[in-house]
Amino acid sequence: MKMGIDAFWPELAVRSSGQNFSVYELFIQLDNDTRQHCYRVSQLAGQLGRAFGLETHEISLLETAALFHDIGKIAIDKTILSKPTLLTASEREMVRLHPEMGAQIWLELGGPYSISETILCHHEAFDGSGYPFGLAGDDIPLHARMVTLADALDAMLSSRNYSAPLTIDDAIRIISNLSGKQFDPLLVDLLLIELEYDYDPAEGIELVR
Repeated sequence: MKMGIDAFWPELAVRSSGQNFSVYELFIQLDNDTRQHCYRVSQLAGQLGRAFGLETHEISLLETAALFHDIGKIAIDKTILSKPTLLTASEREMVRLHPEMGAQIWLELGGPYSISETILCHHEAFDGSGYPFGLAGDDIPLHARMVTLADALDAMLSSRNYSAPLTIDDAIRIISNLSGKQFDPLLVDLLLIELEYDYDPAEGIELVR
């Protein structure tokens, strides 16, 4: 993990039932697959941020938000998250609450507001079809747009309870087709045109100038 992320960890704690819980103690309540996904999303989002030209401090905020983007899932029934078949409509609605739950948890931890904003908006879509608010275009915070792309790409390349991972070529094809719809077209262009990428199923995707 990057030093920029590490710098936030000891400062963040939430008090519940007379006990203090650090953000690390909450994070490790996520299942191993979700934690590994979060690590990879943080790495990929940071790479996008550097390619975009973000300042070092902004990259640290971005990587931290990406690392904790799914922290709200600690409030979701684990039997739903680990269900081996497709979710029902009511179960999907429950899972869709995790960005709001995650943002609330982060604020209760006393973390930077900009990170909670990224957590809250990481399922918004560029065309306004996302959730929880249906934001569109530049109304979606830039860091959230970056996490959205990194999150989706890693999810496509990962095994799910109900689906096998896509090949890198199929995942890139889907990303391209959803440019301007789910994803910021500028960031998609950055991923597909301006950057070369290496992919190792064990390590995730790495973007290289």
